[in-house]
Amino acid sequence: MRPTKNVVPQTLSFGPGSYSFTWPEFNQIVFDLSAAGGGGGGAVTQDYQGHSFPGTDGNQGGNSYIDLSGFTLMATGGGGGGANNYSGGTQGVHGTGLNGDSNITAGGAPGGVGGSPQFFQGGYGGYGGRVIRTVLDGAIGSRLFGQVSTVVVGYGGSGGQNGGIFGSAGAGSAGWATITIS
Repeated sequence: MRPTKNVVPQTLSFGPGSYSFTWPEFNQIVFDLSAAGGGGGGAVTQDYQGHSFPGTDGNQGGNSYIDLSGFTLMATGGGGGGANNYSGGTQGVHGTGLNGDSNITAGGAPGGVGGSPQFFQGGYGGYGGRVIRTVLDGAIGSRLFGQVSTVVVGYGGSGGQNGGIFGSAGAGSAGWATITIS
């Protein structure tokens, strides 16, 4: 058994963007990484004369990842919701986590639908993926000390436009990363 290091516990939180991080000594690190939600789909609209204006699809939420000297933890962004152009709005595909102890769909929230009951609502965006992993000082951990890693956190997908001049669907929420070092 390795001796326990005298480490100052800390929790680091990251919002959307790209960061470089140098790993301190640690006994254990817990990663909680979320990708962004997809934007909602826009809706077809009609004017008072019955002219139709098609909506557009929402955009995918951004991926989030951490490069860990030999492997990568990644959470994929939720898909954009499909526009409703008389064929029905579709739900965006949910993201997932990769290489975690837990790989789940519980990341960034999806964007809301475009339109309203009189405008034929578009589809909701997909939830971003989430990955949680614990790394002990040992095999992987011993390679991290002093190394520089890249942390990327995704931005929420933008919502699709409703047809005509009738606004847009809601954007997905941004991802996040939390690293707890002890």
